[in-house]
Amino acid sequence: MITRIKELWHNITQKSLRSLYELLFGNETRKGLLIHLAYFFILLCLIFICKRGGFSFWPDLLATVAAFLISAIFVYLSRMLLQSFEDKQKVNYDDSFMEKLYGSLPEGQEGEAEAGYHHQFKLGDDICQVYYDCCLDVSSFTDEFSAEIKDDPEKKFELNQFVRENSLEILKAHENSNFNNWDTLRLDGYEIKDNHLVIKTSRSNYISHMLTNRAVDFKIADQISLRKLFEYRDKLSTLESSVFSNHLGMIGMIVLNNGYTLFPHRGNSSTISKNMITSGVAKPMLLKKNPDRSLSSGPIKVPFEDFMLNALPDAMKISADSLSRYDVSIRFLGFGRDVYEGGKPSFFYLINVDMSVNDYFQCHKDFVESDKTTKVDHNKKVYVVKYDSIRWHKRGSFLSFFYLKSPDGKMKEKYIQPEKNLLCNLYHYNRFLNNIRQSE
Repeated sequence: MITRIKELWHNITQKSLRSLYELLFGNETRKGLLIHLAYFFILLCLIFICKRGGFSFWPDLLATVAAFLISAIFVYLSRMLLQSFEDKQKVNYDDSFMEKLYGSLPEGQEGEAEAGYHHQFKLGDDICQVYYDCCLDVSSFTDEFSAEIKDDPEKKFELNQFVRENSLEILKAHENSNFNNWDTLRLDGYEIKDNHLVIKTSRSNYISHMLTNRAVDFKIADQISLRKLFEYRDKLSTLESSVFSNHLGMIGMIVLNNGYTLFPHRGNSSTISKNMITSGVAKPMLLKKNPDRSLSSGPIKVPFEDFMLNALPDAMKISADSLSRYDVSIRFLGFGRDVYEGGKPSFFYLINVDMSVNDYFQCHKDFVESDKTTKVDHNKKVYVVKYDSIRWHKRGSFLSFFYLKSPDGKMKEKYIQPEKNLLCNLYHYNRFLNNIRQSE
């Protein structure tokens, strides 16, 4: 009964109140407020010294310090509120908005089903939904799968003229996000024939991504947005004809050896999904080193496997040396396009790490993270989640789950909004698990 009341309460409050709670009482906010209070305490000590020394101006000094503290806290909280609202201005994640544009399943449709971009799939005892253009699900293949990469590093993406002319205005959508510029891998197209995937790639850069996919619903002028200009039809433009950057996102579900998975929690300065949970690995395909080197390869089972392996330690918040002591296997689950972000493509993976929960906490304890303030889409913490405890709440579009705070087995329940790509990863993972069950 108590569990049902809690669920009803969370359904009523929906995502806006959950987001506000996380904003005002989350670890990141508390840390910032404690820093401000520490400064105030130091100043109070100085004022006390002035008073004891007989200085007559100490009351005025106290009033000035108090006013400064209040204004500093107000500015700090205002900035965090702006950060939380920023994502909603640049990408519309409302499923009712998606329904009007792309349609949906028939009303009252229950169980696992899909129509166009609208997918319903089973998540535990619940039915989860997401808008997603699934290009390939490998679990549907009965024969051996292979992939081939045809990369053209000399081919560079060029911004549409309208985007170039309004780039300064569009960048205002990201005033509260931390990002930089690097070369990225753009997906130009693909072909599937006889269980063989051919991936065609070229080069773009991160700023082009921020000016297109990641600002698709930002109102530039007179209610004009990039979606209204270029992606207003009920079907996405093809990758070949799209005017967006469309760099590859690399999304991986990390599963430990005893039924636990890892959900990173994004910080408030992320370029998207601020204060949300993501898949264990959720990174863009950045080419920081040797961007002009060709990535072409012959038939392989797991495209871009090396990138995922290299991204794993930072995503898990453990050192590469610690990870090297454990077996890691990576399976390619499929790929598709993010309908919310105007068709940005992502590859989805299952990453099995032969590591116990106790081992993970020990490796995590020894991990020292560097450059936290300069990282793009930095994760402020990682939840160690019991996979079979994950629940989907349709009203409010959030997940709940039980996670371990320490290796001693104490569990805590969490209600939080997921990044849409996490739902897409769960969609592929769920189909993979169903395929295993059916073959047993």
